[in-house]
Amino acid sequence: MSQKLEQNAQQKPPKISYQPQKYEDTQLEHFKKMVEKEFNLKFNDYWELQEWSCKNYPEFWDCVWRFFDIIHSKPYSQVYDRKNGFESMEWFKDARLNYAENLLKYRDSEIAIISTNAEDVTEYISYEQLYNEVHVYVKAMRNEGIRKGNSIACYLLNKKEALFAFLATAAIGAVWCSCLPFMGARV
Repeated sequence: MSQKLEQNAQQKPPKISYQPQKYEDTQLEHFKKMVEKEFNLKFNDYWELQEWSCKNYPEFWDCVWRFFDIIHSKPYSQVYDRKNGFESMEWFKDARLNYAENLLKYRDSEIAIISTNAEDVTEYISYEQLYNEVHVYVKAMRNEGIRKGNSIACYLLNKKEALFAFLATAAIGAVWCSCLPFMGARV
């Protein structure tokens, strides 16, 4: 075994960053109950729900859309269109929505993001804080003349600031492209 692999094997397992107080309070459990009620089913555990989702994926994904109350300017005509093969499958065909609008619709003190950096410093960001941070980025981008349809390229690590910039870009209607610095200077 290489020295690096040996060092990694001796490290402690990562700490759990979130643990619900009660399983019954999780979004997954609420979703499971919705599906059970709608289809007159009873799932004894997660794996039965997972099996149902694989066998009934149009119904499953329709339930996901409705459970998360996806904001959209145009509804989908079908959950998926596979006529051109799996590689070119279209999900939620004809739907129009904005990713940022859906993530920023909440403005409460619930945790939106758990951010942990390379030094293992963890930060909890509420939906209200997320909205406010993204709003600052939107204003800065608009002040720089960024408008709908523009392209924004980001050369930044996967950290909370990259997420803020991505959501601000989406909120404006611009196109986001990111590249991690460790990919090299000639990407």
